[in-house]
Amino acid sequence: MNLSGSTSTNAQVVSNKVNCMVYVDNSLIINKYKIKVGFYCVNENPVLNEMALDQIEIFFSLLMSNSIIISKDSYESLKDFPLNNFFMTHKTPDDQTIASMILFKLINIVGDNLDIEYVSLSSTSGDKIRYTISTESGEPAILLPSNETWWGDKNNKFEPWWMRYDTATYDKVFNRDKIYTGDFSWEEMFKDDLKEAANFDAPKDVKKGFKLIPGGKDAD
Repeated sequence: MNLSGSTSTNAQVVSNKVNCMVYVDNSLIINKYKIKVGFYCVNENPVLNEMALDQIEIFFSLLMSNSIIISKDSYESLKDFPLNNFFMTHKTPDDQTIASMILFKLINIVGDNLDIEYVSLSSTSGDKIRYTISTESGEPAILLPSNETWWGDKNNKFEPWWMRYDTATYDKVFNRDKIYTGDFSWEEMFKDDLKEAANFDAPKDVKKGFKLIPGGKDAD
């Protein structure tokens, strides 16, 4: 992960290169992505800022890198599952949709610890055309399915994976009360950082002692 400043928006930028396999028409195609994330540090707690940056790096290096990008219908038709992680889209994956999903997943992961301004993405199969998606862009509302469209069930209570804080990048429902939330939790991975952050915010102990007050019954 490379960290630099942005001359256009004054946002900080992290840059990542990620190799994935895209599942299309029963074939796996290797695709290389270049992704930039523009953000602002908005939390006064530096521990939480660093933790959020680490979460972004882990998202790309551990969750997305070498994953299989696959449509929801194709995933549900698989009989043999490889060991790779999945990155699930609604229909045939395209770069704008992938960038939109990354944007909202990162926003939900970092919470109030960073302000994610945009995600900019290009890929080799996309002729290296760069797409920049922000929360003010119109593309996500068009490209990302609604809950009912995603699940095909208006009674499903779960949010799609890109709208949740957990480490899942695809959805698998076990029953009406349980859904796949990733192979690990952020709380467990960053339990030491969360303790350090809590101590940083804790008020300093007031020194206790006796105060000598002049006077008394023998005083003039």
